[in-house]
Amino acid sequence: MAKNLTVNLRQDPHSTTPKPDDIVVPATRSEGRKKTGRPKVKHGEYKTINISVPVEMLNQMEVAKLKYGNNLTAYVNAVIRADLEMNYQKYLQLQEIMNS
Repeated sequence: MAKNLTVNLRQDPHSTTPKPDDIVVPATRSEGRKKTGRPKVKHGEYKTINISVPVEMLNQMEVAKLKYGNNLTAYVNAVIRADLEMNYQKYLQLQEIMNS
């Protein structure tokens, strides 16, 4: 039955579904050309997360991120890193208390 459907798609002149022989495979990029899109700037292992932020705070973060090349991720990572550098030992102690 699937074979008949494929045959019918090829015969329908009004179909907008790409047919196997109509699919164009893009040419490989030459070595001298740059890749399109954003450059890869992350090194190491990363995980993307979703967080909720009050709109008022997000508006302030939009201004603060200018210090980091208008990169919100870089700003948030810098703030988290600074907090962990100052407080991580306290967080570990709290974890020990809560787990005992």
